[in-house]
Amino acid sequence: MNETELRENLDQDGFLVLRDVFGPGDIEEVGSRLDRLFAAFDQLPASRAQDIAEAGEGTAKVLKSAEINRVLRVDHALGSSRVYQECRRIARALRGPFAGYTFDHAIAKQPKADAVTPWHQDHVYTGHHTPMRTVHFWVPLQDVDEENGCMHFIPRSHRAGLAHHEPLKNASGGITYSASPDLSTAVAVPLAAGGLTIHTPLTMHFTGPNRTTGVRKAWILHFGPMGWLAKLQPAMLLEKFGLRTPG
Repeated sequence: MNETELRENLDQDGFLVLRDVFGPGDIEEVGSRLDRLFAAFDQLPASRAQDIAEAGEGTAKVLKSAEINRVLRVDHALGSSRVYQECRRIARALRGPFAGYTFDHAIAKQPKADAVTPWHQDHVYTGHHTPMRTVHFWVPLQDVDEENGCMHFIPRSHRAGLAHHEPLKNASGGITYSASPDLSTAVAVPLAAGGLTIHTPLTMHFTGPNRTTGVRKAWILHFGPMGWLAKLQPAMLLEKFGLRTPG
């Protein structure tokens, strides 16, 4: 697809699926660096590392869905990887030449874990009514399918605005959000390593449990107009200071 088709398809469906974007070496570079970080998961600050699986009953502490927030602040070299550079290039094709980094995190779903990432829209985490024009890249670091937790999307769900979400306590004591959308049009997106998906902050999405014997890893990157200054866009500033009615 050319850049115009990419933008049109994202605007229409709320998500894109791109295959064969990266070579094995690109994925191996990122995967090996993330493996080292996840190996030191228990030594990372609680603000960086948490188990985002829903808290279960009982006292057993079994890691199910390990998340590291703002990975690039922990390992700056990832910013020089081809995976990062190519995602940023695509983001600029979608959101203009000044699109830059806003957030990233990595998730490692443990083998034979029952943890799901529930249906939700990323926008619920911003605390704003005004939608950000970010684009969110989900890069699996191995082949993914419904057995190990590939992405699922609801096409065109981004057009309906922010849905009601219920806050759920996760295993690290943080908050995970869960929505209850109509799943009649939901689609699963199996991918070979080297592919990626892109979605908007209002696109409803979900990943299922990892029923396999291997860890399912993914690196998620957010880019938007003005990069980390995205929340300074005029509509958000007006909302922040009560000069714009939400909705």
